[in-house]
Amino acid sequence: MRFTDRAAAICTSTELTPERDAGEPGQNVEGLARRGEPVRRRIGAATGGLVLIALLMGACTNGNGDLEGQRHRVAPTHRSHEVPALPSFMNPDGSHPQRRSWRELWRTTPGMSEDRCVDVEDRKDVRSGAFIAGNFASFIAGWDGTPEASKLYYIPAAPGAEQPLTVVADLLDDTAPQKVTFTFGATAWTTSGIPFYASGTVLPARGRWRLTLTAGENTGCFELAL
Repeated sequence: MRFTDRAAAICTSTELTPERDAGEPGQNVEGLARRGEPVRRRIGAATGGLVLIALLMGACTNGNGDLEGQRHRVAPTHRSHEVPALPSFMNPDGSHPQRRSWRELWRTTPGMSEDRCVDVEDRKDVRSGAFIAGNFASFIAGWDGTPEASKLYYIPAAPGAEQPLTVVADLLDDTAPQKVTFTFGATAWTTSGIPFYASGTVLPARGRWRLTLTAGENTGCFELAL
């Protein structure tokens, strides 16, 4: 086998990463955890081994020196599997968030569990930090600058009874920057008992907007284009 062929096989070998359950989130690294020829380890001279390692690292890197499996950054809208603890919050009707619905919502909604801005693109619901928000697809498609067509819902990871939501909307346009601040009070809740803020987030102009959310310890940030 030629060296380049052998290097390609090693770069895609399953033995380059620890054996893990494929069903667990974050366990597979693209480009590394693929099925391939097992690496047959042989003990050789120390000097020869170091040279071989250096050659293989060169074969497994791109022009920027990044490992092949790490050069692709995780998109900001990948599915986040970090599920916040089920809140003990009780809605005014006495209902509580249902455990199964709560876990499914936070486990499957695309976005980031980290506190950073997320581009909603053309998605319906998106997560950023401690918030899930939506329906962005409907909001963007139907936007006309009126309250009737400006409805978004914001679901906090840690809801509280006396915890208003503040949304700061910044128009990211150097030629005509704008800032609008909204404050929303009481929450509504779904049939599964999940509390959310129902809001009329009226954005007055087309352009690219950043929404920064704060409610108690909950924070999140979303960017969308109108």
